[in-house]
Amino acid sequence: MEEQKKEDYEELIESLDTHNVRAVFRNFSEQIYKGVASAANINIIEEINKIVICGMGGSALPGYLLKQYLYDIPIPIFVVEDYDLPSYVDKETLVFAVSYSGNTEETISAYKQAIKSGAKTIAISSGGKLKELCEINKTPLISVIPSYAPRQAYGILFFPMLKVLENSKIIPEENENIKKLLLALKKTNFEDMGRTLANRLLNKTPLIYASSSLGVAAWKWRINLNENTKILAFSNVFPALDHNELNGFDQVIGDYYVIILRDEKESKKLAKRIEATKKLIKEKGVQVTEVGITGDCYLTRLFSAILIGDWATYYLSIMYEKNPYSTPMIDKLKELLR
Repeated sequence: MEEQKKEDYEELIESLDTHNVRAVFRNFSEQIYKGVASAANINIIEEINKIVICGMGGSALPGYLLKQYLYDIPIPIFVVEDYDLPSYVDKETLVFAVSYSGNTEETISAYKQAIKSGAKTIAISSGGKLKELCEINKTPLISVIPSYAPRQAYGILFFPMLKVLENSKIIPEENENIKKLLLALKKTNFEDMGRTLANRLLNKTPLIYASSSLGVAAWKWRINLNENTKILAFSNVFPALDHNELNGFDQVIGDYYVIILRDEKESKKLAKRIEATKKLIKEKGVQVTEVGITGDCYLTRLFSAILIGDWATYYLSIMYEKNPYSTPMIDKLKELLR
């Protein structure tokens, strides 16, 4: 079909985007400023040998982002999406308990265990039960504004953790990298890039693949396609997907469209593998679009890849005449579990 311009969707956006998700994406820089500011005076002075982020759904995403971004620091980072903490959590562990609502029962359970273990615990929340427990236990609480859907709040949940680690001298200062990201947000039209990709994905089942350094971005695309757009989608990462998923293209059953997120800093070995994989997929009649992710630093490239996906899934939701904020199937599940 002929590619539509964003102006063609203004009436639909006005009726469907009841929570003004478009403004959230257009003003993403505000999340960076507020996220950094919220943790300006929070740090730990004790020695730690591991970091654990507890969170569920959209509140787990910042943990995976932190793990991906800080892949090369000597302290291991773990993300726990469960009621129970692993046995290795102890007094030498820094635990971030992240619940955007403050009422996530799994995170509250993990928080209580972290306190009992003697771990250095910091909570991030907009309020709720977690805030009450922090007041009782005198746990440092990073308060964030409650005006987003959790999956859209990854900036105000990620940057406080980054700032705490910086304040605690666990990582170097991030000011320059943050400045580069903010500059990229001003200079790059992620909205138009996303809208173009949305037109290509219309009436397709998306397969989002990425260089290993952008794996969490591919995952974020998938959950956005599930929650924003209300469609099934799948994601995977090179080189792992070449050892199993690639073979599924031998017998293509379905109308798929592959998006490959390419990091400009990927290795030559990985680049060669991606090119060969792309050739094999196209030979099976599946369309492939590469999205080149560029930027002056890894922070910029990682968030650029995610923001393009935010916009692609936003416009695709509008094309399908779906509210990009609501999650009707999840809401129905919650009613059944009450």
